[in-house]
Amino acid sequence: MTSKNSTLIFQDLITKEIEGDDESLSLAFFELANVSVVGYRLSPEQCRKKKYSTSICVKQDLSACGNHTGGIVWETSYLLLNYLLQLQGKMGRVLEVGAGCGLLGQVLASSGWTKSVAMTETDEVLPNLHFNLKQNPTIVRKCSAHKLDWLDYKRDAVNELRKHSFDTLVGTDVVFSPCLVEPLLKTLKYMSHRDSVVYLCLQIRCEDSHKLLLEKADSFSWKLQDISQELAGKSDCSWGLEMGCCLLKLTPVTSKIINANLLNEQTCKKRRKTSHE
Repeated sequence: MTSKNSTLIFQDLITKEIEGDDESLSLAFFELANVSVVGYRLSPEQCRKKKYSTSICVKQDLSACGNHTGGIVWETSYLLLNYLLQLQGKMGRVLEVGAGCGLLGQVLASSGWTKSVAMTETDEVLPNLHFNLKQNPTIVRKCSAHKLDWLDYKRDAVNELRKHSFDTLVGTDVVFSPCLVEPLLKTLKYMSHRDSVVYLCLQIRCEDSHKLLLEKADSFSWKLQDISQELAGKSDCSWGLEMGCCLLKLTPVTSKIINANLLNEQTCKKRRKTSHE
């Protein structure tokens, strides 16, 4: 068993050799969740530019267990990183909700595929997030940490957190309480624009919350797609399915589409009325 004071790099534990071996995968992630420092190593293929560090490490707040969920890096953060970096596409201005220790946001900033990354959290998680950002000074100009409370998002959406200004929004394991599902959807809507895309990588930790997300997304003008099966076709991602992870993609339903649907519905009603006459 690895010492809690050790530093573990994700790629050194989660290898192709243990994919398909549930017991080995679970043990590897248990080790990652129980050490002080974890990291993610960017390969040359994953980086668009080489001017930033290719290895990012963050300190986990192991003492936070029981107080909040932002003290460790969850499996879904590593998985979403693997997936997004294989897309090899520009992400523009990125907003991360529920950033936790900040590994996902800082690695994305280091990859060169983003214009900027704003990592957001609640008051109780921010101190460790700020600490980790300071440990990686080469990306400070591209990456920042901010308070964003989903229950009062308009208050917190100031300065770098301008409303409707983010191109890509990401979150991992942010669906765990039914009372926070609608606030999350509202926050994502407020911070996005008509061409934004949202990626949520989740393990179903609360059946009611997950079901509510699927039911309510449309009410907030989100088109929700479960793209989990894409993980099977991407190298270093298939283990996510073995771990029970799911990947959701949300895109805004624009007013043009809404108006077109309304027009089609009205046309159908007129045709039905005419046929009855």
